[in-house]
Amino acid sequence: MAEREHPDDLNMVDSTEWAADNDELDREFAQDDCVEVNFDDDEAPEESDTEDQMLNGECGAIGEDDLYDGNCAGAMEDDARCHVKHSDSVLSVGFHPEDQRCLVTGGQDDVAVLWNLNEENGALHCVERCRLSGHTDSVTQVAFSADGKYVATGGYDGIVKIWLPETGELVHTLDGPSKEIEWILWHPKGHAILAGSADAMAWMWWALAAN
Repeated sequence: MAEREHPDDLNMVDSTEWAADNDELDREFAQDDCVEVNFDDDEAPEESDTEDQMLNGECGAIGEDDLYDGNCAGAMEDDARCHVKHSDSVLSVGFHPEDQRCLVTGGQDDVAVLWNLNEENGALHCVERCRLSGHTDSVTQVAFSADGKYVATGGYDGIVKIWLPETGELVHTLDGPSKEIEWILWHPKGHAILAGSADAMAWMWWALAAN
């Protein structure tokens, strides 16, 4: 019976043959005609005509008149029925779960605002009810509790505040997160509120009005 080769013996043969092949390639490379090429790192690359055109604004530039032609004029019209205004960007909006005429907005001006939607003479108006002030940075999240009894605001100051929608009274200031509030969520059957923070943690509080 013929003896089977051991795997280690095969590896040894393969390694020897591979080394011999490499030596042969080295000899052929050394004996062959080679061309030496020098690269100068300090030499600046040649500028192409395309680069000159881009720097001079001649390439890829579209005039405003060509961009907004008469065919898309209708897309610039504002069809909103009414508006709410902050002094800076509006970052979050929430509607009351039971009274759809009531809504809250949060803005980059560090405040949240409660609004009423009123219809007069066929026109819709958004009337400011009260301003929820107290955050020291942008109000990024707003949300009503499932029963509409509370409204919560969360900000980049790492604070969650609980308010009474009827009066705008501050009920609780919930602190703990060391960084910005990214999201808030009320429990659907209670007054527990969760918040996610940029400190890589989720926080939960039980929000009840003080007696």
